[in-house]
Amino acid sequence: MTEPRGRFPVAALLSFNGGFVDTVGFLGLSGLFVAHVTGNFVTLGAALVLGGHGILNKILALPEFIAVIALARLLGGVARRRSWPALRIMLTIEFVLLAAFFALAVIFGPFEDVDRPMALLTGFAGIAAMACRTRCSACTSQACRRRH
Repeated sequence: MTEPRGRFPVAALLSFNGGFVDTVGFLGLSGLFVAHVTGNFVTLGAALVLGGHGILNKILALPEFIAVIALARLLGGVARRRSWPALRIMLTIEFVLLAAFFALAVIFGPFEDVDRPMALLTGFAGIAAMACRTRCSACTSQACRRRH
């Protein structure tokens, strides 16, 4: 089956966006993965064994990611039931969260201690944006297209 016009570029852009933001988060937040949060367990283990900072940020990453995915799924369901453009809404929310991630990083970074409140907030904005991106990626999948 061929991709409908417009869906493939969105999926490709979301993939690039996820890799780019994950790299920026990893470098700017002392090893915090904002897009691939399960990688934080590895860096958390290293920080615990070798001593380091960023432990709180890494511990909170997975629950936050799961919570935002759940909220995004609920919002998407409400949007579809009301015939609102679910993908457009989720992409807009992702954009706003990415803008917040960028603004916080520029205004308050570089972060010497990523367990400080502004660094945690910056990490949360990045993780929330990437959770929305994950939900947007699901909306570009074949299964989601059949439901619309």
